[in-house]
Amino acid sequence: MSSISRGIVVTGANGFVGKNLRNFLHKNKIKVLGVSRKNFRKHVSEVKITSTNLLEPKLQTKLKNYDALIHLIGIGRQSSKSTFEEINLNLTKNVIKACKNAGIKKIIFISGLGVSRSNKSDYFVSKYKAEREIINSGIGLYYISRLLHYRKNRLPNQSSFQADEKRCYYHSRFWQI
Repeated sequence: MSSISRGIVVTGANGFVGKNLRNFLHKNKIKVLGVSRKNFRKHVSEVKITSTNLLEPKLQTKLKNYDALIHLIGIGRQSSKSTFEEINLNLTKNVIKACKNAGIKKIIFISGLGVSRSNKSDYFVSKYKAEREIINSGIGLYYISRLLHYRKNRLPNQSSFQADEKRCYYHSRFWQI
């Protein structure tokens, strides 16, 4: 990670993975711009933006100072207010536009288990379409194809993991923390 000179943007900064990732980046002295729709506590060295619009001018100005964006925004369950298409796909399209406008050359994208064009689940189809949007955008894509995250005392098989620590486990073809 030493090649990151200007820093990393983390969308979905207030979620479970986002918080833990920001802690990791902070401990490794990597400059972070955390973006979330809800207010959140930031690290002293971190820049924070609370926004529901990734294309708003104040965010666009700040993005120009970063090398990569880690896109953690997504939903696993639809509601009347939030659909898979709206959140998982259309917000990814906005991330692509924001990165292109700001000159960000790398997107690290969280996908999911079972993502493929032939899957019958609307969730997996939305994630597949989002992957395709990034691939076709010309921006460098590094994606985590399988993500499992566990919270303290909520591990499925406590004998195979250390249950006393909060952990994120990433299984990826390209990048691993």
